Amino acid sequence: MIKAVSFDFDGVLYHETTPLMTTRLLKDYPNVNEEKVLEFFQMEFADCQAGIKDMKEVLTRRLPEWNFPGTLDELLHYWFDDGSIDDQVLKLIEMLKERNLLCVLCTNNEIHRWNFLKEKYKLNMLFDEIFCSAETKLRKPDPKVYKNITKTLQLKPEEIFMTDDDEKAAAAAASIGMQAHHFQNLTDFQSDLSRLLED
Repeated sequence: MIKAVSFDFDGVLYHETTPLMTTRLLKDYPNVNEEKVLEFFQMEFADCQAGIKDMKEVLTRRLPEWNFPGTLDELLHYWFDDGSIDDQVLKLIEMLKERNLLCVLCTNNEIHRWNFLKEKYKLNMLFDEIFCSAETKLRKPDPKVYKNITKTLQLKPEEIFMTDDDEKAAAAAASIGMQAHHFQNLTDFQSDLSRLLED
């Protein structure tokens, strides 16, 4: 029996204007140094998401190389404040909570972006637990992410239904026994969820 549902953030609950921040940045600011921007995302961003490095400190050092026509704070605001919550997913979460299911969020995010979005959308009030990579020091698709969720919730893996738009993350959750769904659209997700709730 399902007792908790774990949601991914980016790509499930939240959608940016463009899939990649770099695509938008290079389009809006054609004089930005593409090589240096991509170097950051390829070499250091994962460490920022895992809480190993502080992104503000890294970008303070790297920003002059980017040729971005603004301050670090202006860059971060441009980056962070470009998307919206999916109202249909939000309604689904509220419905699940009315049925007394635990609703948790599991996300790979660096701490500054995460704090901005968490406050803007009052996510602490929406979810029973939040597992952010920068705080837990565990980054999807490491199976330890999902073992930590089961331990924190004090539930068996099979009692948790998770969804993520990253197929590798869904596979990692399934590998420890969770009911896992690779999110591609809301209709398919609702269908799988309804089937499990009826069991």
